[in-house]
Amino acid sequence: MTVHAEASSFALFLDEIDKVEKYSYLCNEQMASKIKALLSRKQLYKLLGKEFRNESTLNELIRKLNKNKNSEGLWGWWNNSGSVFWVSKQVITAMLDAEDAGYKTSFDKETLVKYYQQELDRGLASLKTALPNNLPYAKGELFDRLLLLKRLNAPIDFEGYFKQINLLKNYSLTDKLRTFQVMATIGLQNQIPLDSLMKHSRQTLLGSLYWTNRENSHFRFELPYENNTEYTLMAYSIFKNMGNKQAELEKIRNYFFEIRHNGQWTNTYESTRIMETILPDLLNENQSLKDVSLNVNGNLITKFPYTEVFKIAGKEVEIQKRGTAPVFITSYQQAWNPNPAVEAQKGFVVKSHFADNNDTVSLLKAGKAVTLKVSVEVKADAQYVQIEVPIPAGCSYETKPNSYWSVNHSEYFKDRVVIFCNRLDKGNHSFYIELNPRFTGKYTLNPAKAELMYFPTFYGNEKVKGVEIR
Repeated sequence: MTVHAEASSFALFLDEIDKVEKYSYLCNEQMASKIKALLSRKQLYKLLGKEFRNESTLNELIRKLNKNKNSEGLWGWWNNSGSVFWVSKQVITAMLDAEDAGYKTSFDKETLVKYYQQELDRGLASLKTALPNNLPYAKGELFDRLLLLKRLNAPIDFEGYFKQINLLKNYSLTDKLRTFQVMATIGLQNQIPLDSLMKHSRQTLLGSLYWTNRENSHFRFELPYENNTEYTLMAYSIFKNMGNKQAELEKIRNYFFEIRHNGQWTNTYESTRIMETILPDLLNENQSLKDVSLNVNGNLITKFPYTEVFKIAGKEVEIQKRGTAPVFITSYQQAWNPNPAVEAQKGFVVKSHFADNNDTVSLLKAGKAVTLKVSVEVKADAQYVQIEVPIPAGCSYETKPNSYWSVNHSEYFKDRVVIFCNRLDKGNHSFYIELNPRFTGKYTLNPAKAELMYFPTFYGNEKVKGVEIR
């Protein structure tokens, strides 16, 4: 039996903080992200008993952001450029976090409260004469400002404003989640319809939970503040305020660990947003961050990924986990099955057929190129997928493309092609292998199979088939 485990140490947070701190460019959003990252480092260092040496850096970043305020007292992308709401929000929350940590920010909260309340009132008044094309963005933007006023502890009637704004139609997933987020923040969490909240949630094959508005759409321009990560962060805050949702919160945190690619999250904004959201809860649960380790049959495992093969006839393998971050563990055995049944209940449905000019063919003609089309239905979003496609013994390869579209790499063997994909979204995916039938006769076509490369207990395959070349 093979046991495989993947884990992230608490050091991943320190690595992310280092990446944010060392990022070269100093737009206003990135300076705010650096403040948040350094405040997280200070919190971690306190728990680790390490000396925090970035006080001067933090104070300098606060000074620069104050200097970069524009004439409205807000922030744009660079220097004192025109106001951009999501950038201003990132700066304001960073400044408030710094104040909470004891830093002097020269932050004029009263002016900001007055400004955003006036914005809110103007926005609601303008809806009466607004053009229909402007309405799709109104609800989310108004709720954004209401949430920021809540963060600023504004002395306003939040429920009254909520009722006015909520008369607007939801045009997007952002609108719906913002609605629930405001309800959860201002004390209406018991009125949130859970079915409606869960409607746009999806699970990865490893069971992690996230929110998306994508239905098999591969090309989509993503804004830094409107993408799967941001949707999922909103859902996390909703569940947190609802209370008694620890199972859901853990699955969402696991998603953030699962989506780290090449040892990091996508960008500085995403890193700080995730860290500021989940790190306090990890600390509250454990009081201190602890390195992940496994005890496997009495042996201490501290380096990941970990793989070991056990000869287990009549024996058990006992695994104990310690530490803060999640560990993804699988155990499996592999054997040759001479007559496999179709398997489509383990995460993948695999089908294949020969095609000539998009027409399905049952007989192959020697010397005439043909395409072997493999269709893979993925039941949930999957990472590091391996697709194994046997080819008939009477065929050779017409072409050998190494990578295309969702394929990151392909390996061509005499008897099969193995296709590797870093990620496949839930839905249907097609792969094409160009073959040249060379030798006439009747041949066996072994089953095509798809599986998670590191967690092969998630798989799907079709049955053995025959093919004739004339």
